[in-house]
Amino acid sequence: MPELEAQHELETTSLLHETSPTGPKPLVQSSRPSYWFAVLALVFLGFHIGPLGALNAPFLRELFCERGIPEGLIPNRNSTNRAIGDIPGNDDGHCDTAEFSAAIARFMSVTITLTAISVTLSVRYWSGLSDRIGRKRTMQLCALGSLSAHLIYVLVRANRNVNLYFIWVGDIVEGVAGSVATFETLAHTYVTDVTNPDERTVIFGRLGAGFLIGSIVGISMGSFAAKMLGLTFVFVWMIPGFAALSFLFVSSIPESLSEANLINNRMLHNQPTLVQFQQHESDQKSLRHSWTQVVTSGKDQLKTFIKGFVPDQLPNRLPGKYSIAIISVIFFLTSAATVGTGSQVMPYLLFQFHWTETELSLFMILTGSSQFLYYVFLLPFIRRFAPKGAHADPAVSINFDLKVAALFSLLGGVSYLLIAVATTNLAVFISVLVGSLFLMFPPAIRSVVSQSVAPEQIGVTFGSLSMIPALASILAPLPASWIYGATVEFWPTALFYISSVVAMVGFALSLLLYIRQTRVMRNRL
Repeated sequence: MPELEAQHELETTSLLHETSPTGPKPLVQSSRPSYWFAVLALVFLGFHIGPLGALNAPFLRELFCERGIPEGLIPNRNSTNRAIGDIPGNDDGHCDTAEFSAAIARFMSVTITLTAISVTLSVRYWSGLSDRIGRKRTMQLCALGSLSAHLIYVLVRANRNVNLYFIWVGDIVEGVAGSVATFETLAHTYVTDVTNPDERTVIFGRLGAGFLIGSIVGISMGSFAAKMLGLTFVFVWMIPGFAALSFLFVSSIPESLSEANLINNRMLHNQPTLVQFQQHESDQKSLRHSWTQVVTSGKDQLKTFIKGFVPDQLPNRLPGKYSIAIISVIFFLTSAATVGTGSQVMPYLLFQFHWTETELSLFMILTGSSQFLYYVFLLPFIRRFAPKGAHADPAVSINFDLKVAALFSLLGGVSYLLIAVATTNLAVFISVLVGSLFLMFPPAIRSVVSQSVAPEQIGVTFGSLSMIPALASILAPLPASWIYGATVEFWPTALFYISSVVAMVGFALSLLLYIRQTRVMRNRL
């Protein structure tokens, strides 16, 4: 789902693969490949992903209200002591109860978890496949996967005999074959094929901006359509229509890899397969005589995995041997708080403030717009305040980045408190503006790591670091939904207070690391 996929950034080996734009000519095609095709592909993706994220909670409430809450989400009777599903409409407000809100929250948390697991298991496969069959063809397959997932929503809405849990099948399909993370990764590889290294940082920013713009437009259109024509029109006609439009656009763009590059990539892929098979046969013979080799190999793999979180640090950069491990813990705590809260905020606003589809859409539009503005304008502005010696002395730059990370982890925790105490729509919107500032935290943390680790270990360390948001997306939503469901009737804001405490622990660790690193700098003088 989009909540998950708007939180965190997955890295793949294909993202680091470079194909010189001056290399062999691309496949014969009507137009020349350009990074703008990738930007526009993400704009079209945002058209159908945006309204899905903004209107999913009210859509589920409509389904639950019509057909009853799926068995197993909550006890078999609601707070009005009437059997669930007895009432076909919501004329008496029975669908606005705490139990319905808890059911929606739990259903959405499973959705996020299933999608996160599917994305984690599949994104690297699609990225590698694009090296062999081309970026365009792989994006076409992913666009078809996304369209198929939306058609499952159509099937559930159109046929009352289809179990509502079947929606989760669509979420798995979305995660495996059509997720935002996968599509963004493929767009990044497309850009890598057709641009020079020195211009990619700016262009990668345009990719993110393109998706945000598409999402904002999609949410606006979805909100208007829901108000005028109803949620059924949005989910049965509009979202699948936009998904089909996305597939058609991807089908019209030129391939970024040349035919020679594709052939070479296939040969490189197939050659190791033969070598690995021969090596496997040899290893099987030797392993029959030496179980010790298996144990040693397992230990080596475990050491390699741990090494990603406890790498060798460059001298006079960070305090202590385990600073990167502490950073990983901080990253997990802040990510878990963000994902946990994000997975439940829509059901909460629907229940506590009785927001309509329009207000929920405005919430999502404000979130996307503020993140876009902060990323494009605020982050470069903050870098202007870096000390003059930051370019020449990595320790000074690290110290500044740790300060930035601590500040924005604090603001993340404060934003959850603001949601918890908010009693008006304006207060909720203010909490969004504050919470979106947390977007500055991950770049600051990655900057610290990139300057603290030996060059030959940066890839492994960044790979380990990129697993943390995905892990948080898998582990956080279900406990968050359990807490919200257990407390929504008597203390609906409990989850936001808990998330604030978790984020504040991350802030405390960030502040402690900053203080210790400052002492290291002073001791050098």
